[in-house]
Amino acid sequence: GFAERVVVPARGLCVVEDRGGYALEELSVVADAVTTPYQAVVRSGLAAGELAVVVGVGGVGTHCVQVAVAAAHGAEVVAIDVDAARLAAVADHGAGLVIDASSTEFKAL
Repeated sequence: GFAERVVVPARGLCVVEDRGGYALEELSVVADAVTTPYQAVVRSGLAAGELAVVVGVGGVGTHCVQVAVAAAHGAEVVAIDVDAARLAAVADHGAGLVIDASSTEFKAL
């Protein structure tokens, strides 16, 4: 939720010595928006020559595209969304094909 404080076991914490000029609350998104797609890509075993399809390129989906492109050089990454600006952004981040679900007849694909 939106609590101001939370109790976390020490084993779930790490020291962030170099914040790169960011506040801790700005870095906190790494715990979800980056590590969730990272684990998905790693566990999938995505490799060069394979296909990854990311449906929905909001916060987590955008990171998933970036992680898939970085982790599996040579993998084809397809992004599907209804937002043209988001699709343009992930195309700039390496998605090889972007599909606008609001204007695509999927049976024709």
